[in-house]
Amino acid sequence: MEGKQFRKAVKLYQHRKYTKVIQILEPQVFRFRESFTFFYLLGMSCLHVGDIGGAYSYLNRAHDLNEKDVNTLLGLAVVYLRKQDTQKALSTWFLVLDIDPGNKTAQRGLNFLKKFSENEDPHTLYDTGKLQKIMPSFKFVQHSVRNFLIVLVIASIVSGALYVTYSKLLVKKEVIVRKGVEILELNASVKDNSSVDEKYRLTEKELEKLLVGIRDNFNHFEDNSARLKINQILLSNADIKIKNQVKLLGGYLKEPSFATLKTNYSYQDFLKDPLLYENCYVIWKGRVSNLIVTEESITFDLLVGYESGKILDGIVPVILNFGVKIDTALPVEVLGKITFKDSKLFLQGVSIHQFVKDQE
Repeated sequence: MEGKQFRKAVKLYQHRKYTKVIQILEPQVFRFRESFTFFYLLGMSCLHVGDIGGAYSYLNRAHDLNEKDVNTLLGLAVVYLRKQDTQKALSTWFLVLDIDPGNKTAQRGLNFLKKFSENEDPHTLYDTGKLQKIMPSFKFVQHSVRNFLIVLVIASIVSGALYVTYSKLLVKKEVIVRKGVEILELNASVKDNSSVDEKYRLTEKELEKLLVGIRDNFNHFEDNSARLKINQILLSNADIKIKNQVKLLGGYLKEPSFATLKTNYSYQDFLKDPLLYENCYVIWKGRVSNLIVTEESITFDLLVGYESGKILDGIVPVILNFGVKIDTALPVEVLGKITFKDSKLFLQGVSIHQFVKDQE
């Protein structure tokens, strides 16, 4: 984000005028939805004024755009504290220390959490004076989006050149790179009972190909692709031993973010074979209907494909177990897990992005 308004927002942020920062930036969410800087400033401003829902949404988007930024993680840790999710706050501070072992703010956060666990006074989580000590620095170094993109392009070119140069060497490294893959044996075995009515009737060769694919997907952190293949095996005539192995391996698969989801499945893909996509993660766009907000959750119907108000592909219930601002007049995209309960479909939401019209 460039120009006079952005420079003004940065200056206001540095002078701790967080409400004014929000007033300047929030109307531009749609235009700058790929800008880490934009979402970091907006998320931290929301956190400072006590808008935890806004802070959670915007800082998560900043994290999607730059997963290694320490200050974003420090801000999210405070958000988790305010949401009384101390376990996530703890894991976030440990993640910061993995990236920056000497980070004093994360260490103060761990000490804060230790003291909180000793007295377990919920009011401690709302003591702004104490929370201020575990917030990331309010200082911000201004960078334009243009400069950021130039650096990004240069980094991509260099990374690509390095990859081409060393890819052959990398291929020669040990195949097993991820804990849990040792569970999976590649000795394919299927039931020979032709009366068994499984959805997929696989040959041993087809099953072996799926197992190899799962292993490769797993080692390359393509977890969504692995989930789909695991489901196909679970719905097939594979031997029970193999089914148990892929179930166990499924426990090692990670929940994705908008930035890390490598394979997305469309709503049309899902309709062709719904059970094949159970527990897979998808990003579906649309509009919000029947919004219900409670203290514990947010539920709504996602009108899939209706973000432009022209074509409705389908209606999918969504459940969010976190707070976030949702304007029903504007389109959204939801990252969620395909879930069935009593044979009824819903998306268990992981993250949500709200589109905002450009007001310039």
